Amino acid sequence: MASEDVTIILNEREGSKAKVAESLLSKLRELGISASRIAPDPKIEKIIKQRNPKVIVLDYVIGDFTTGLDLVENLSNSPEHPEFIFFTDEPSVPVAVAAMRLGAINYFEIESPDSVPQIIDEIKNLIKVQTKKNKVLPQKELFKFKNFIAQSKITIPLLEKAKSIASTRIPLSIIYGPKGSGKSALAESIFEQRESSSFLKSCDWDLYTQSAQDLIGVGKWETKLKLGQNLSLIIDHLDEADEEIIETIEVKLSKSWLSANEQENDSFLTICTQNIDIARAWSKIFEIEFLEIPSLDNRKNDIPPLARRFAAEAQELSRLKAVTLDTQAISFLTELSWPGNVKQLRAVVIDGCIRTADGKREFKDIITENMERWNKEYTLVSERIIDPLSALIMLESTSFNYRIAAAKLGISVHKLRSLLVNENSTINRELNGYSK
Repeated sequence: MASEDVTIILNEREGSKAKVAESLLSKLRELGISASRIAPDPKIEKIIKQRNPKVIVLDYVIGDFTTGLDLVENLSNSPEHPEFIFFTDEPSVPVAVAAMRLGAINYFEIESPDSVPQIIDEIKNLIKVQTKKNKVLPQKELFKFKNFIAQSKITIPLLEKAKSIASTRIPLSIIYGPKGSGKSALAESIFEQRESSSFLKSCDWDLYTQSAQDLIGVGKWETKLKLGQNLSLIIDHLDEADEEIIETIEVKLSKSWLSANEQENDSFLTICTQNIDIARAWSKIFEIEFLEIPSLDNRKNDIPPLARRFAAEAQELSRLKAVTLDTQAISFLTELSWPGNVKQLRAVVIDGCIRTADGKREFKDIITENMERWNKEYTLVSERIIDPLSALIMLESTSFNYRIAAAKLGISVHKLRSLLVNENSTINRELNGYSK
């Protein structure tokens, strides 16, 4: 199948974005990189598959037909999927996080003056790597136990318990911990330690819109992979009670798991949640213990080795002169509070190391700026309250397109659906009040 290097998909109905797309296209062609632009279209996924690009630069909201998050989620199911770079004027923390969860390589803001050169550098690196691999399917490197930092008294027993789950080949595990604490990384470590020959699929439940039966393969699924046979599954962000998935697993999988020889069982399911009640419920239903990852503030001894690892990662990402974190910098990081846990520490340290590599600014100053900005945005996002009536009005304004409505509200599709379902009586009361 013929392919091009880059496909650019921006919402070019906005004049400023059309100019940016034209500029990016021109610069890529000057470098000998084949590229094209696609206008929003109802059959956009089919068009993308026909062009078969190595890299897609895409917007957040794409016309009236879809969103960038939709495209990443749908196209990532293909074994030979392209790499995704978000390029948008929606500098939203939840959007960026959602994009990265789904597998986007990076997230750039259109209004940033350095964004186009940075995207071009990113594209050149991606194409170079793909060329070296001779178009072999890029395999994500799974997290390993040896890479999982556990030096505090509270995390060392956790890692030993996880190793026990892997060695005894228990088919179901539950991991509880706060947002950003590394639940999915620990799940990957268990899978890797099992040396399973099954295919591993990760699912972000916060963004998943299909049925539980489709997810675990007991329904109609094109790939013909089935959990309990040749499919292992990590379900992340399962933070609300969902009777459908519990019932599906109880009915379809429990018997086969219980009757199977543990040594022969080659697939497993891992549930990751930040809701302690969910973890306890699953643990009670299936009579197994759950793993609990503590917050980073409760595992301070893990911060120094984590910070050093992220500093090394910053050097690898930027290819700049190494920034060594001295004792003073490590001590400063350890004293801070980390509401975003390991993911926040990683983001702040990498950014701080890269931005101080030229020696013009102090690491502590950059970290302080990042923490202030992060904590402000974190608070604003967590305190944001959307009333059901506003959610319904937004849904109607998008012709009942849940994806676009959720994107405009800054919440997940699942959150929007549950908001409208759970508060349906409230909406009716308010509407009835207006009619009186």
